Amino acid sequence: MKKIFFMLCLFSAVLLIPVAVTAVGNISVSSLPTGAAVLLDGITTGTTTPTIIENVTSGSHIVLLRVAGYHDYTGSVTVSDNATSTVSATLAASPTSPNSISVFSNPTGAKVYINNNLRGQTPLTLGSVLNGDYHVVIQYTGYSDWSQNITVNNNVQTVNATLTAISATNGSIVLESNPSNADVYLNTVFKGKTPITINISHGTYRVVIQKTGYQDWSNRISVTAGTSTDVYAQLSADVTETTIVTTIPKTTVFKTTIIKKTTENPITPWPTNTPKESPGEIMVILGAIGIGFIVLRKT
Repeated sequence: MKKIFFMLCLFSAVLLIPVAVTAVGNISVSSLPTGAAVLLDGITTGTTTPTIIENVTSGSHIVLLRVAGYHDYTGSVTVSDNATSTVSATLAASPTSPNSISVFSNPTGAKVYINNNLRGQTPLTLGSVLNGDYHVVIQYTGYSDWSQNITVNNNVQTVNATLTAISATNGSIVLESNPSNADVYLNTVFKGKTPITINISHGTYRVVIQKTGYQDWSNRISVTAGTSTDVYAQLSADVTETTIVTTIPKTTVFKTTIIKKTTENPITPWPTNTPKESPGEIMVILGAIGIGFIVLRKT
């Protein structure tokens, strides 16, 4: 009985001992521009902003954000048990490098998307940009979207966008082509390169799309107020006629006659038993015939 009582007391004591449970929470991280790499306590998380880092131990942590063309952002955040802490940062652009993109708009304060990533608001300068093609889209509430393709090649690209207020009398043309990056002319006026969105008043326009090595594409497009007209141009490769001149060389034919001498002996006729008549015997016969003829005439 005493032994059973002792075991019950020991079991109760074990239940009363507090069990250490690891407290965890989450961190919500966002940045302007988006697409910044997120490091937590110096270790990469493999994610980019905006993101949520889950199951982070409670306590103080260091968050570092990094994106090309901007200074790194470093901040401290405290994580509480079963709670989500928030980190929101606006990264400062680094000094302009030989490769950079500067974007301006009228009105200012418009959102700038580059290759579908929000990079900030106008006026905006992005430094340390890699060489390549970029698609710039500028958006501002109450105005039509503005877009343009640019190419950075060891230079500074400047984008100036004059935004068009949305009006009941305006429409737009969304132009795409295959291949892309083709010149777009609207009523003989150069508007940019495909893909591009052009905001214009309603009416009918002649659209010409040109690209080196391809035949010009043209069509008349009607724009209706308050609507967007999609235009897709499949460009055909330019075919150049080529004349091939073939020279056939003359051939000289030589005829060779070969005279072959023979050392063979001439063929000797086989001997015959037919006697040959001599000229004297022939004369005797003719004379006998003549005498016989004279005798016959005298009788």
